[in-house]
Amino acid sequence: MKAFFKITAFVISVILGLSFCSCQATGDETDSGSGTGAFESSSDSSSELFSDTSASVGDKDTAKTDKDDASGATEKPDTSKPYTVKGYILSASTPADTYGNGMFLVYKLSDGRLLVYDGGNGSVKNFMLEALQEIAGTKKVKVAAWVMTHDHGDHYGALIEYYYANAATIKDVIEVEEFWMNPMNSEGYGVQNHLKNAFPNAKMRRLTYGEEINLDKIKINVLCTPEVLPPDSRNDVNTNSLVMMLTVGGKKILMTGDANEPAWDFMVGQQSKGSKYSLKCDYLQVPHHGVQAAGTAEGYAAAAAKALVIPSTIDLANKLTTSSNAKPSYDLYKSHGINIGNLNTETNNSTYWFAGCYGKSGTTDIKCFFTYNGKTV
Repeated sequence: MKAFFKITAFVISVILGLSFCSCQATGDETDSGSGTGAFESSSDSSSELFSDTSASVGDKDTAKTDKDDASGATEKPDTSKPYTVKGYILSASTPADTYGNGMFLVYKLSDGRLLVYDGGNGSVKNFMLEALQEIAGTKKVKVAAWVMTHDHGDHYGALIEYYYANAATIKDVIEVEEFWMNPMNSEGYGVQNHLKNAFPNAKMRRLTYGEEINLDKIKINVLCTPEVLPPDSRNDVNTNSLVMMLTVGGKKILMTGDANEPAWDFMVGQQSKGSKYSLKCDYLQVPHHGVQAAGTAEGYAAAAAKALVIPSTIDLANKLTTSSNAKPSYDLYKSHGINIGNLNTETNNSTYWFAGCYGKSGTTDIKCFFTYNGKTV
């Protein structure tokens, strides 16, 4: 009888042990494929392009758990699946706008989400949504981060005006995970409050100088925020623009908003002091629509950009970029072979891209200026 009880106890313990192992193995398999593609901030100065080793949303189908086959060999994750990141400059104004001002740039991430900069002025509110849907390829657009570079209506107007007109349905067509903005006045905080009402689930994120963010396949370095500039310079809202360097596939894109002289003096000064955040880039988003009071000669020399992305119409550039206040931009264009004053081509697909004017005959409203095809890492 004692032998019977011993055998029974042994069998029960084996069954329980196997059940525990089975549950734990199942839990491990679930965890190993649970990448979220979430944002990460880091102060790591590593030269590696992507420090995130977890699978992003777009990589879930390749983040397979290692499984032992019958021979005992381990199946390795498939890291050969290609990914694509694309950058677009879009029309951000209409012919009815007095100056044609506006800025609207979008990056489509490898997982289908978007990184959006500004969106243009209120006159293109409907085009803003149509363009985002076309780029995303879906009716409901998922935005990983929406950057409001500064508190001027030609940058935030399209989204706010669309919200005013479609408050009840905006959540059905646009989903925003985070807004990146550093409001510095009552207008900026008012915009932020409207965005909170429009997207109650979105995180409001205030960026800090030197912050590093890994977003999908893009590494983002924050090079300037209004908080690091002299207080008396912040009265000019353009000065408060967020400036950041995007790196993807070894290519660098300098996003400047409308940053003017104080911001550029700060960044050039930091670089001269040996900052690890160099201004040198492959693509330069020319600040302040590439017209008056845009950048500095020292800043453009430090950037040494190979190509220019210009949030402006060619009509505006021809009209205003020949003024004395626009000399840095005029010289910049000249160095790239752009004949300002007699410009009639919005893009040459290798050296420069102008945003164009929505609805104007012959204008292409969505221009892809950057494409990187790589492999998952």
